Amino acid sequence: KDSYRNKFQLKTNKGNLLTVFEHANINYDENGIIKSITGLTRDITVQEESMKSLADYKAMMFENETFLNYGTWESDLEGNNIFWTDGMYNIFGYDEGEKNKLAINGELYIKHLSSDEYLYNPDINPDLLKLKENYQWEYEMIDNKGVVKVLSTYGKIIRNNEQEIQKLIGITRDV
Repeated sequence: KDSYRNKFQLKTNKGNLLTVFEHANINYDENGIIKSITGLTRDITVQEESMKSLADYKAMMFENETFLNYGTWESDLEGNNIFWTDGMYNIFGYDEGEKNKLAINGELYIKHLSSDEYLYNPDINPDLLKLKENYQWEYEMIDNKGVVKVLSTYGKIIRNNEQEIQKLIGITRDV
């Protein structure tokens, strides 16, 4: 073994816990006996605490989305690149195992809407957004499990300095 990496905790003289990451290179002599170890130990306590806080926040948001039956999303104007939170997957009836297999885009929305609903969908029909800052839309859809749902979407239009639409962000609730 020529190197190693290790993460562990240390207790300071004042009783504080530090999380540290150590990386070292091991040098051997011609007989295979350790001659020297050169390494670096970094205090990563703040990064670890930040990651835990982020994980706790994400878990809290997931609980809120589940309890209140909503999800948030972000999309480019064309609907080619859409990001969903876990709540959106739940609303649309997709299980945890299906998430990584899905392409979240306008075509996926269309799959769940009737043709009448599609015509009035500001998320898919960009012409409906040209003169607006925000929009609200209530519509009926069929989720992945065949359940008919009524959804309410509130969207905000993000524009650049030239007032061109850069992206859409919003929240969708199963009402």
